[in-house]
Amino acid sequence: AVMIHGMADRLAANGWSKILRSSPEDKVYADETYAQFIGMVMGFDDSLKMLWKSIKQGEGQFDPMSKIEQRKYQSVSSENIGNLMERHGFGNIDKDSQLAKGIDLWGEFIRIPGRALQAEDDMFKVLNYRMELNALSVRQAKAEGHQGDALAARITELINKPTEEIHLGAVDFARENTFTNSLGEFGRNLQKGINNNPPLKIAMPFMRTLVNIQKYVGKRTPLGLLAQSVRADVKAGGAKRDLALGKMTVGSMMAGWALTKAMNGEITGGGHKWSGVRKSDYRQGWQSYSIQGPDGDWIKYDRFDPVGMYLGLVADAYEISTYGTDDDAWEAAGAVTLALYKNMTNKTYAKGLSDLHQALTMGGNYWTNWKNNFVASTVPYTSALSTIERGVDPTIRDAQTVMEKIRSRIPGLSGDLPPIVDLYGNPRVMEGGLMARTMNPFRTSSPTPTYVDSQIRMNEVNINHVNDFLGNGRFKVPLDTWQHHDYKMFASEELFQNLDNLMYSNLYQDATTGP
Repeated sequence: AVMIHGMADRLAANGWSKILRSSPEDKVYADETYAQFIGMVMGFDDSLKMLWKSIKQGEGQFDPMSKIEQRKYQSVSSENIGNLMERHGFGNIDKDSQLAKGIDLWGEFIRIPGRALQAEDDMFKVLNYRMELNALSVRQAKAEGHQGDALAARITELINKPTEEIHLGAVDFARENTFTNSLGEFGRNLQKGINNNPPLKIAMPFMRTLVNIQKYVGKRTPLGLLAQSVRADVKAGGAKRDLALGKMTVGSMMAGWALTKAMNGEITGGGHKWSGVRKSDYRQGWQSYSIQGPDGDWIKYDRFDPVGMYLGLVADAYEISTYGTDDDAWEAAGAVTLALYKNMTNKTYAKGLSDLHQALTMGGNYWTNWKNNFVASTVPYTSALSTIERGVDPTIRDAQTVMEKIRSRIPGLSGDLPPIVDLYGNPRVMEGGLMARTMNPFRTSSPTPTYVDSQIRMNEVNINHVNDFLGNGRFKVPLDTWQHHDYKMFASEELFQNLDNLMYSNLYQDATTGP
């Protein structure tokens, strides 16, 4: 998606070069888009070679700037563990022993996910580098005035032996499109503080990636003019100006399309501000951060960054603005700010930091849940195990304690946990077959409207499940997971049927609309 976005930016930039009559020596040519496509296709073989090389070496091969934002510690090794044992008086580990070999093998096993992420980063860097290398070579050759066979020969020469300016420009493009470009002074200081604080590093392992995605999206909207780098490019004129304007044009067009879809109810954001109302939407097949497909199903887009962030920002801003009472500028600004925050905290790579912030500020159950989730996440290959578990058991299980959360993520151990049930006692089950539940990042949901939930939504009734405790104050008695499940099932018994009878009664039909 990012590479296609880059080609669209280049086409729009060529349009600005024509409108603003940029000089032939410093303009964006339409042929650059075709050159980018050829570079992407021709560079695929090189990208696979780089992928395999990076996997074998276990370190970044293309560029030191990667999504793995810390030094290669290799903490789990026989040498490090032996030194730790020796410092505490337990003796050392013989480096040639079977124990040492087992520890080293276990360390390599634990580091496989990080190695795979690094290899994927190198692969896409090569693709983006080849795209921009071709584009800048075309621009340079055309700026020199070559035509026909001489132009083709000069382009080939520049691709095989690029100038330093072309090489560095292609590297910068590859970093920007993989969200690994260096941060500003404030960002670097923040990143240094996180890297030097282990708890924060665990909560926020991809801070640079998150910031760069935000910057990528911001530069492609009219808000991009607030960035010093964008203003500098516009002021510089020529190809830099045209590219900056082209990026804002494509991003603004996408945002305008998303706004139209959001107004028509075909794109969703985070949903209603009240959880009870939002859950009534979920019970009818609605999904947050989704787009409605041709068949009416909701399709998740929040894993499709940076395009997903465009859609989410616009949908959130529109939804938030509909809850307000005034249409003044302050409310509009607040809606954009809150939409940006909701999109940031919704992302999987920012979930750790947002959950930690919520736990520290809200306390109580938020802190307990964060602590239990944190401990459970230390189990190696948590994500892989959870993916397999979803394939084996499509029922979403309720887990509160640390051991329950660990069991809920391990195939075969989650079956004796109670299912999460909705307001009416129906268990939550993931839709789709095995492949859809395990391999498809664009989760879908089919609409299942009911009159009861549509009335709850229309009247904005914030109705939620019973609490996980009985009594209050000194007489408050907490419930364990199964007790809470039984309590919810008792409270939901015949609730839907009773509400359905009430809402079809003359008394209800003659009443005024809420809230």
